[in-house]
Amino acid sequence: MHVRNAARDNRTVIKSIFLTLICISLTVICILNPTHSSQHITQILHTLTQEERSSLEWFFRCFAQDSSYVLFGTKPMAFCHIRKIDACNLPVSNVYNFMDSISQFHLCNLLKKDGWETWGKYQHLFPSSNYIFVENNDPKSTTIFLINKREFLKKITENIAIFRDTLGTQVTPQKILTECLQSNNIIKEVLKNNDALLGILLGFGTHNAQLFWRMQQLEEARTPETEEEYKNLQSRLAAFSDHHTSGFNFLLLPLPGFSADLECLETKQLKSAYTRQHKNIIQKYRNQDFLEVTLEQIVRD
Repeated sequence: MHVRNAARDNRTVIKSIFLTLICISLTVICILNPTHSSQHITQILHTLTQEERSSLEWFFRCFAQDSSYVLFGTKPMAFCHIRKIDACNLPVSNVYNFMDSISQFHLCNLLKKDGWETWGKYQHLFPSSNYIFVENNDPKSTTIFLINKREFLKKITENIAIFRDTLGTQVTPQKILTECLQSNNIIKEVLKNNDALLGILLGFGTHNAQLFWRMQQLEEARTPETEEEYKNLQSRLAAFSDHHTSGFNFLLLPLPGFSADLECLETKQLKSAYTRQHKNIIQKYRNQDFLEVTLEQIVRD
């Protein structure tokens, strides 16, 4: 028994050393010659079990609707929720609460949960200087943020006056980024539950984010005096994505979804930019291994 345990431990240590050496090799070669990153990503993936590889692929596929525009485009940040599984505390007294609670057992939620755990195990093998994953937790869910560091800092710099109005006159783009990386509740603790700031960082456009935030404020405290302004905002904001994209979309990838003022110049520029990025994303993945393409992009920058 002790001999078998020792042998198993030795195999685990050897595999760990092997993966670490591959990681170091990948990092050095990607810096010196980025064109060779593909074969080294493949080498790393060959050391994973088929279950682990599938787990990672499903995680990124479930997150792809928004994260693709972070990895391959100009979207500063995206996030997804993973409901925590607690079969022992399902509410049965209220059918609506019960139906909401069983969403934790939805296939996509289970795939994201399993994939995120696998990513935590192997993330160190795919180092990136630009793309950052941040995990936030509350009693009911885990929220995973993916940040494009370059675009994140750029977007705050462009809107620094708006961020300082809420977060203080001394705040800087780098300080906000640092706080996001250290916080367990980015939306509440760092962005102060301000949907305008959140919308800007999610790539919705400054104008759209501010209009939506104003509408939310009016909705929470509607009065006869504000009803006209509220209805006006409701009529101005519409779905940015009509889920229609030209050409065959084998990824089933829509444009980013949010409420927008479709007549605004900024929105029209966003539609043009995201449409170009959508076409580029489709082309990147066409006839390629989904997981390898995703991981190559993560380590590229």
